Amino acid sequence: MPGPAAARAPDRAAAILLRVFVAAAASAFAGSAQAQIPRALPPEITPQTAQAIDRGLRYLVARQGRDGAWRNEGAWGRYPVAMTALAGLALLAAGNTPTAGPYAENVSRAIDFLLGSARPDGLIARLEEESRSMHGHGFAMLFLSQAYGMEADAR
Repeated sequence: MPGPAAARAPDRAAAILLRVFVAAAASAFAGSAQAQIPRALPPEITPQTAQAIDRGLRYLVARQGRDGAWRNEGAWGRYPVAMTALAGLALLAAGNTPTAGPYAENVSRAIDFLLGSARPDGLIARLEEESRSMHGHGFAMLFLSQAYGMEADAR
């Protein structure tokens, strides 16, 4: 039977992951009104880690297609819907929205691609490119709901 330390391991991993996302979001807004105040990183996020996150985001952005999608050839296909949703989630986690942040245009293009991939029956998929579509549909729904939730109400 696992002891108390094993029960705390998922909680610690979740806390570390949350701190990574918070640090990425904070770095996206560090250039605004608080530019003169040095940001404090959580203990798990070293300056080298923050730089690695920034390099990762730049890598993703450089590989986005003109149509707004990310594609990667895998064992069973290219899965543009899943790849686009997951790359978009990484950009959102760094504090970008469709209208704000250094990668706002990339987020907006990803949204347009995924919405353009929606079929009349509601499935978000590019069946001409992917043989299995349900995981991509799920990731697309997660990404689109998060992007929607990050936008301010027009009212």
